Amino acid sequence: MNNLLTDYFFLKSLYCMGKEHEVCYDCAYCRARDKNNVKEYFTPPSEINPLFTKIPVVINVFYGDPLLYLLDTIKCLSILKEAHHQGPVIIITKGDMSEKKVIETFDKDWGLKIYFGLSVFGNDEFDSVGTLDRLRTNLKVCQELSKKYTYSYGIEYRPIINGINDSDEVMRQIFMLASYHYTGIAYSGLQVEPELAAYIKEKNLPFTPYEGYEFGMKKNISNEVIDKLKYYSKMYRIPIFKKTS
Repeated sequence: MNNLLTDYFFLKSLYCMGKEHEVCYDCAYCRARDKNNVKEYFTPPSEINPLFTKIPVVINVFYGDPLLYLLDTIKCLSILKEAHHQGPVIIITKGDMSEKKVIETFDKDWGLKIYFGLSVFGNDEFDSVGTLDRLRTNLKVCQELSKKYTYSYGIEYRPIINGINDSDEVMRQIFMLASYHYTGIAYSGLQVEPELAAYIKEKNLPFTPYEGYEFGMKKNISNEVIDKLKYYSKMYRIPIFKKTS
């Protein structure tokens, strides 16, 4: 095993496994756009330190959805199963959970504590994949899977963009679905790196920061929108979180 730290990928509170890909859903707001830096990370955390058997691992969180590249996701699951990983295994996706090949992958006991973070954007014009209809479908599938295995699931409502997907109509539907399925919601604003800023300008996309803020690395949301999130959280008795972790 190579002991160089550069052979592993950590986020702030998650260990990452999987592969960066060259093709994804091409969402207009994607911050990973033009990242032609394909790398692979398939080492289980327990090989770094046996204590890491219990840390949270996120699978294929790089460019390319974990269900779009299902074989790489299966490879990660197989490695973690063989390593007897005990911590949560997180799969954040906007892919179609009802596809036959996906059902065949997850409708079995992997011996892992799998958590599905189901992404939703709520504006079909700028994201034809992370739709409310897709969220409804995926929630139903995860509900059935969680009855059989040690699987859990939640909603990833992000990125919230000024005037694009932060309306009461969109927000209410997302919270209603969360309430029906007794699950929480993680949310965040839009992170704009220089590459994405250039793309927004080139395509003349109507993405603007909230008043009093500027686009940048911080995922800023206005206090008004945060207050609405808190309002619906209280109304529907749904916990909300600023981060998946």
